[in-house]
Amino acid sequence: MAKNSIASKVDRAGELCFALKKMQTEFDQLKKDLKAYAKKHKKKKIDGTLYKAKFSIYAKSECESEVLFDTMTELEMQDQFWDLVNVKVGQAAEVLGDAVFKNISTQYSDKYGKISFNQLKK
Repeated sequence: MAKNSIASKVDRAGELCFALKKMQTEFDQLKKDLKAYAKKHKKKKIDGTLYKAKFSIYAKSECESEVLFDTMTELEMQDQFWDLVNVKVGQAAEVLGDAVFKNISTQYSDKYGKISFNQLKK
């Protein structure tokens, strides 16, 4: 690929990156405002001129790992427990210490797996 072509791809990706961040921030604020309005006025839907917003229940479930393990043991399903558990890596490393956690965990890395964009100084 020609150097100019790569440079233009970097520039376009950078433009889109900053545009997306700006749009996401605006979108998040609009959602927050609309949810507050709907809650205050007890609205399940709000019509715009081009789109409509529909509000529905958001539900979230949580379960303590000990309770899940005990229940699965009672049901003789404890062998499946570890497939269901996610580790909060940051918290585990904090509790155990980085050195201990590093010894018991597997790290994966991709030298080119992350990309960020910064505007060039003119």
